[in-house]
Amino acid sequence: QGVSAIDPDFNTQWALLSNVQIERALSDDLSVSLGYINSIGRNMPVQLDTNLTATAATLADGRPIYSSTRPNSTFNAIDVSQSIGQGSYNALTATIGKRMRGGWQMQANYTLAKSTDNAPFPQYVLGAVNEDRISDPSNIDRDKGVAPFNQTHTFALSSLLQPKVSGDGFGARLANNNQLGVIIQANSGLPFSIRTNRDLNNDGNAANDRPIGIDRNAGRLGKVVNVDARYVRF
Repeated sequence: QGVSAIDPDFNTQWALLSNVQIERALSDDLSVSLGYINSIGRNMPVQLDTNLTATAATLADGRPIYSSTRPNSTFNAIDVSQSIGQGSYNALTATIGKRMRGGWQMQANYTLAKSTDNAPFPQYVLGAVNEDRISDPSNIDRDKGVAPFNQTHTFALSSLLQPKVSGDGFGARLANNNQLGVIIQANSGLPFSIRTNRDLNNDGNAANDRPIGIDRNAGRLGKVVNVDARYVRF
């Protein structure tokens, strides 16, 4: 049987966040802004099997191959949650906004981002997909890669059209009192890990092994584009 435990030296996770933005007005109703966002996380939880016996053999990428003999033969895996993981998030943002004028209002946002960590945790974290276990309990940096919720490209556009025609004729009454809203959201696909179909390092878990030379979360799901529209007649 396997057991789970908490490291007695487990520390609370902390993060340092910073955000710098510059905004410039181009006209009375048009402005642009550029920004940089950074987040540094430490003491992130990592679950390691501490009941493994390494052999002299290694895989081609340096991962140790373990013996089927357990140091503590009473148990199979002894998973200990430790606060040794690290992560970071960096993003560049660009925004252009137009206030309502001439019957048109608009705001567009683009974000180029990358989030990395060496702390895959086999639980649902921040709504992300269930992560694999650490693939090399002897070196957590071998699992350093993009986070499961990383989206490299994110774009959002919202626009509101409300035409106004002077006069009180039939054409003006038909054109006025209409409102059309459009929202477009597009983002690159979320990452996922490419797994092998067998236990390469003999640690008793086949689901956490990746092919040699394949980084964690190296796969990408397809891009997503949503278009929403709303028409209102007052």
